[in-house]
Amino acid sequence: MTFGDFVKAKREEASLSQRNFAALLSISPVYASYFESGKRKPPKRELLLKISEVLHLNKKDTQTLLYLAAQEKYHQDTPDDIIGYICSNDYAKDALRLAKECQITDEDWTYFTKYIYNKYL
Repeated sequence: MTFGDFVKAKREEASLSQRNFAALLSISPVYASYFESGKRKPPKRELLLKISEVLHLNKKDTQTLLYLAAQEKYHQDTPDDIIGYICSNDYAKDALRLAKECQITDEDWTYFTKYIYNKYL
């Protein structure tokens, strides 16, 4: 599922027209149409959080919204097998989010990967 597909599905679940949705977000209906259709990359985090609020998304759906947006913004730099693994594993998503919040260093990542390598390979 793409970011735009997800937003459109959630907007329709909320029984909002694209025009009303855009008005609640204080954006143009054309801009809403563009990111729903994939003609534009997902918006910045501030607007993503406003989308979550307007659509009354729960925590899991908000995380999905943020993840799909990031995936589309940064996909060109990330191999498909890595994206697939992260998409299919909630623990991987949580671990990466925690690592980001804790500002894990390259040294920490080196230690972590050596641990995995020694334990499983």
